[in-house]
Amino acid sequence: MLKGFLTAPALAVLLTLAAPQAFAEDQRLLSVSGEATVQRAPDQGIVRFGVEARAKTAQTAMETVAGNMTAIFAALEGKGVLAKDMQSSGLSLYPIYPDRNSGGPVEAEGFGASLSLAVAIRDLTQAGAIIDTALLAGANRMDGLSFGLADPDPAMDEARALAVKKALARAQILADAAGITLGPVQRIRDIDHGQGRPMPMAEMSMKASVPVAPGELGISAGVEIDFLIE
Repeated sequence: MLKGFLTAPALAVLLTLAAPQAFAEDQRLLSVSGEATVQRAPDQGIVRFGVEARAKTAQTAMETVAGNMTAIFAALEGKGVLAKDMQSSGLSLYPIYPDRNSGGPVEAEGFGASLSLAVAIRDLTQAGAIIDTALLAGANRMDGLSFGLADPDPAMDEARALAVKKALARAQILADAAGITLGPVQRIRDIDHGQGRPMPMAEMSMKASVPVAPGELGISAGVEIDFLIE
């Protein structure tokens, strides 16, 4: 068999494979997108604390951090927070140098240690009390408070359905304006935006020494739809 030549069966296979692609390229398509957002009140939260300590020795700094964090664990458990809803991370130990400029060697004057703790809040009415408890028990840093939904799927499905309706309406408007007729849907692409940031809602502020306003979450979804033009 000579190189560079195709047998009849091989040529037939190539023509068969190429035919659908050529047909697809000849299709006229109208592509539109749709976006939608639904609002939901959050039903859970995560608050992040930190414990930092400085001491002459590394051991003392670590022991101080460990002792404070143990006290925080115990205090939060006393408030009904489950052990599975607390997760520590970011343990660090670092030397502390004097603030001076000199050409000679500089020795550390002490050590710093830190440890972070994330606490899941299942009952948002207790958010203020949980924050108070951790701060009183020894947390000397607060790294943030965020809100979310335990089950975002129903809200996400509603947002997707609304996004599809908007895309269909947009496609029809464009088709009418252009004087064309829409054919069947050729492709739908789901664009998941996930949970959005809380929006302020003052009436949900809780009576606690640390006021907390969960607000509302915007759950967003988007779709892209391709229609065949008849």
